[in-house]
Amino acid sequence: MTEEQSEKVEYLNKYENNARQIYRTKERIEELRYDKTHPSVVNDGMPHAHNISDLSNYMVRMNELEQELQQLEEEKLRLNREISAKIEALLDEDEKDILTYKYIRMKNWKNICRTMHISRSKMYRIHDSALENFVL
Repeated sequence: MTEEQSEKVEYLNKYENNARQIYRTKERIEELRYDKTHPSVVNDGMPHAHNISDLSNYMVRMNELEQELQQLEEEKLRLNREISAKIEALLDEDEKDILTYKYIRMKNWKNICRTMHISRSKMYRIHDSALENFVL
């Protein structure tokens, strides 16, 4: 793969990387909620007070994570539109399909071959051609 093709793949992978960040952020939000609704029990026989700062810290952290998630989702939408438009600018429909399946729908190579009813070697040739024709 040439350096130019590597740059294009890196650009196209931004969408998937963003989607993965969104998934991890949602997991952190769920973990935070779970930890707050299922606090650990200290069995030392002593009473323990739950102060307001615990709830305040939880709310601040939850707010930060929700804002981060919103920004990531807005970026994902922007990237989807931007990358999809550049893919649609290609002339060959097979090239459009492969880049869309791989970088927008995040399918693996095997599933792309199955979906398009083509061999793996043909798929790689089309992918290489698509990268050559793709304009950053």
